[in-house]
Amino acid sequence: MTALILLFGGMEKWTEKLVAILIIGGFIVWIRYIGKQEKARLVSTLASVNQEFGTTFQVGKSLGFTREEDCTMFDPEARKVLFMKYNGHCVWVVDFSEISNWDILWTNDIKNQGGVHQVKGSNYRFKFYLNDLESTSVTMKVGSNAAADDWSHRINLLLAGKKLPDRK
Repeated sequence: MTALILLFGGMEKWTEKLVAILIIGGFIVWIRYIGKQEKARLVSTLASVNQEFGTTFQVGKSLGFTREEDCTMFDPEARKVLFMKYNGHCVWVVDFSEISNWDILWTNDIKNQGGVHQVKGSNYRFKFYLNDLESTSVTMKVGSNAAADDWSHRINLLLAGKKLPDRK
């Protein structure tokens, strides 16, 4: 913010503008570096998961959804689902048969405007119930109501054994 004030705040000295440009440029480089680190961590994590579990998870090519730091991927051929949280720091690989049920959860935001109550849902996530006494459930963020409904139907089809059409 200081850099923007220096750049656009009417300062006349070119040195102050140069400092502002260097600060902004450094910030952009830092953001890009963090993004590349996260992608490299994701690729590395998926490679080790694929080797250990015989799956074919791939960045940008696997069936799944990502929201903020949560990533959920499905491998219909291996019949496994990958739950990854905190940009690859927490990873669960679960067989489809280990998922007993799932729910769509959300937060209701209630606003009162002119005597009219408006209810809006937000913070949509899936809660997957697992057949595991140690880890009984996993909650993953999904995005919007429409995305949650769509993915709920897809998950139902995947767990029932439906196959994806061959891509040509």
